[in-house]
Amino acid sequence: MAKAKSKTVSATGLLGLSEILGWSIVETAGGTAAFRILDGGLATPSTPSGALADPPVAGNVNDGEHKIKVTYVTADGETPPSTASAGVTTADKTINGKVLWTIPAASGNNSGRVTARKIYRNTVADGATYKLLATVSDNTTLTYLDNTADAGLGATAPTDNSSGAVIASVKLAASGTSAIGLTNPVGVAGEAFLVVDSGAISGGVHGL
Repeated sequence: MAKAKSKTVSATGLLGLSEILGWSIVETAGGTAAFRILDGGLATPSTPSGALADPPVAGNVNDGEHKIKVTYVTADGETPPSTASAGVTTADKTINGKVLWTIPAASGNNSGRVTARKIYRNTVADGATYKLLATVSDNTTLTYLDNTADAGLGATAPTDNSSGAVIASVKLAASGTSAIGLTNPVGVAGEAFLVVDSGAISGGVHGL
């Protein structure tokens, strides 16, 4: 049966990068290992906000205080959730039972990697646990009209950052040594490399 271990190492000084690279080695029954180099993943979204629907309209959101958190979704995975929004209180859902949430969109160099955003909401019974309210399948929509009861919420929000893209991967003998060349993605002169030897990792920049 496969054994797995993982470790996160700082690339600062090793590859000339400021972000964190994640790596993992998976021992297999055949005595080989799969080695992957990941970038550090996207940063978490900025803080969302919300307000009761205006004009008031009856809806399904339970009476009580609600907050949301938002994640970015990429082809590789999902970021941890943002900081929670300020609370929005529904006093009587038969009068005003819908909430209009304002959600962040990714911007800058990594915005093209975001394929969707997920909205997680807490419940009146458990204000600390955030469960899936909705998936917004783009990176442009900025509002979401919430008309969902607590009982209709889904999976719990993630805690790990799985949004990192694979920069390089290789299989190597579990007892051997393998060097992996990796072009420095931020344009600093020199070729960065990593060496894996029986699970130990080291590296540097060629020519330095």
